Amino acid sequence: MRPFATSWGIWGSVALVLMGLDSPLFPRLQAEERLLTVTLASGRQFTAEVDARTGDELWLRFSSGRGSILRPVAWNRITAARLGNQMIETEDLKRICEGLKSPSPTREVPANPEAIPPFPPSLPAVAFLRIDAWVANWDADVEPDGICLQLEPCDENGELVAATGTAEIELFAAQERKFHEAPQSGGWSTELIERWSKNVEEKQVGPRGVLQLPWGAIHPDFTTGVDNWGLLHVRLVVPGCGVFEQSVDGLRLRSWSPVRERMFLQEGRQFFSTEGTQRN
Repeated sequence: MRPFATSWGIWGSVALVLMGLDSPLFPRLQAEERLLTVTLASGRQFTAEVDARTGDELWLRFSSGRGSILRPVAWNRITAARLGNQMIETEDLKRICEGLKSPSPTREVPANPEAIPPFPPSLPAVAFLRIDAWVANWDADVEPDGICLQLEPCDENGELVAATGTAEIELFAAQERKFHEAPQSGGWSTELIERWSKNVEEKQVGPRGVLQLPWGAIHPDFTTGVDNWGLLHVRLVVPGCGVFEQSVDGLRLRSWSPVRERMFLQEGRQFFSTEGTQRN
């Protein structure tokens, strides 16, 4: 029979922490029962041991074989926690983690202490998102290929944070419908015309980083009944920080060209027969 934890279960484990962290029985908990699972504001979950560094931040230790990885987590980013199968109230989490802290496994120290790489500091938290967007051409033909999007996650001081995550992007614009379908707006209806999902790496954020959003079924230069202007909505999910949204209005969907616009109104096309395009 397993000691203590088998008869009392996880309730006994948590009770020991709440009654007295110095109890001699606490170290006898099974290894899997000392694993803490936390859910962050971004929705991500982590299951790991609580490292002895835990204090102003929760430090999680992910062990594999002889190596381990440490990850700091701000207390205010944690929305839920559990020890084994037992949920823990967030107000009790710090106190319980004090009893779960364990030192990092010993490792051989190099002869030269300066050879030990410093532990990377945690990045500042993202507070808000700035974006910019424009229509662009990124291949050999003359037609615009889509939208270039620039993301700038910023901290509370407005400084750029090299964050990574997932971007969900939506483009809204007015489309021409039958008059009876939108009589109050003269036959025009503003709706979602395109959607993209992109993984965002560090090199893709900031003034030099660009996400390419190619046109899909609707291409404003070849599709009639689409307005010249649109609104781009961006939802950026940053693990460990949260979800940040921003929109840019007045995005021109067709490059300004008096000759092409007149030809588009007259003939429903914007390009001459001698110009190379992918959608002739």
